[in-house]
Amino acid sequence: MLAAECDQLKDRLASVARGEAFLLQGGDCAETFAGTTADSVRAKFQTLLQMAVVLTYAASVPVVKVGRMAGQFGKPRSAATEVRDGVELPVYRGDAVNGIEFTPAARTPDPGRLLEAYHCASATLNLCRSLASGGYADLRQVHAWNQTLWPAARLGSATSSWRTRSTGRSRLCTRAGPTPGVPRGRDLLQPRGAAARL
Repeated sequence: MLAAECDQLKDRLASVARGEAFLLQGGDCAETFAGTTADSVRAKFQTLLQMAVVLTYAASVPVVKVGRMAGQFGKPRSAATEVRDGVELPVYRGDAVNGIEFTPAARTPDPGRLLEAYHCASATLNLCRSLASGGYADLRQVHAWNQTLWPAARLGSATSSWRTRSTGRSRLCTRAGPTPGVPRGRDLLQPRGAAARL
């Protein structure tokens, strides 16, 4: 995280505390090195943006989006060891510490895993920054995802009504363009680190 990103998050969380914005946080409780790919990061990013569009429309306030990703590689455990079929080994504490396979070699803590966690986190943050600034998070793009996610025939008249109103609002935003000083729904802030094998 850059210092400016931390300052921006602090300012936006203050607006949430004042009731001027809504906080949306999403992501995984635990991440693995193997499971953090460009496709999975992009999918989480897209889901957060889709949720933010719905919340922005419903609440009529900006949505501060925080990704719980890019750093969930270590997990505390209530016990130090795990027993399977009479064999006792150290408990799995996340990919940043040891491996999930139930073998003595995998369950031995390995400080080198911290470097892998750092590289995965860095790659995820860079991908999220690229998606946020490269047009992937444009409101028209998010609206197109919602069109395919929620076809009116499948979800009924309430969704069709929301989509119709959403389309009008999307067109309005497209015509009006960005408003200076107003968050444009493109930022995804990760306050705790980063994650992905890209």
